[in-house]
Parts: sequence; C-alpha cells; structure tokens
Amino acid sequence: MRDVTFTSRDVAEHTKPHPGWVVISITDPRQPLAKIQEGWHAVLRVQFFDTGVPMTNPIAPLIMEKYPPITPATAEKIALFILQHQDKNFLVHCEAGISRSAGVAMAIHDTFGHPLRIMDRYDFMNSYVHQLVYRALEVIASPPCVKYADECD
Repeated sequence: MRDVTFTSRDVAEHTKPHPGWVVISITDPRQPLAKIQEGWHAVLRVQFFDTGVPMTNPIAPLIMEKYPPITPATAEKIALFILQHQDKNFLVHCEAGISRSAGVAMAIHDTFGHPLRIMDRYDFMNSYVHQLVYRALEVIASPPCVKYADECD
C-alpha cells in the first residue's frame, strides 16, 4: 500500500529524496519556490494562498481578491499529477504543513485509501483545498459514460 505524507516546507526541503516518491510542493505566490532536492521521481509545484473563506463571510470578496485561494484549474492540475503517479508514494508540503498540504493529502487518502503519515504537527486541513482536489480526482478518475444509456452503471 502507498503512503501519503504531509509536512512543512522546511522539513520537505531537508528531506532526503526517495526515487519511489513524488512531491507536491505548495508555496505562497509571493514566496520563492521551495528548494526541493533532486532525486525524487517527480515534483509538481503549485502556488496558491491558504484561503478559502466561505462566501457567506461579508469580507470574503476582499480576502479572496488579496489572497486568491486554489482555483479549480490548479486542483485539476494536482489531480492529474496524482492520477499519473498513483502507484507512487506522496510527499505533500506547504509552508506550515498543516492546512493546504493536509487538504491535498486527505484527498489522496479519501480517493485511494493510502495511509496518511504526518511528519510535523497537524492542527487542521484546508477543507476548501480538500474539496476541490477531491472533486477533481472524482471527475477525472470517473469519466462520464459515453455508451448507450442502458449500458452505463
């Protein structure tokens, strides 16, 4: 069974590469990319802020404009990378290793049942990140039936 580990940027930058592992590197758009060591099977780099404020919050539009969250397009990019490497182990990191990375890691776990490993502390996941990545995985992994209607499950 494959593992999914989520952690902080600092730990990910100092983790020795493993050839059977892939990295999903999540950084803030206004920060430099993480210095992931060479030697991993593959690395996906994405940038988005740790936001996802419910639109019922009156200041949500201001927060979303200044600190844009993950987009459906980014979630789809992450989902495609996950599906392309679903036979590998995953190391997912963000700045603190408790919110965005946890959301992606939990989406992998919920889709494939890979056990979660936590290298740092875990306080809470970003449920908006989880929701978008999980939905993207569902849509991409289960394309609609294009046969005759009575042949679809």
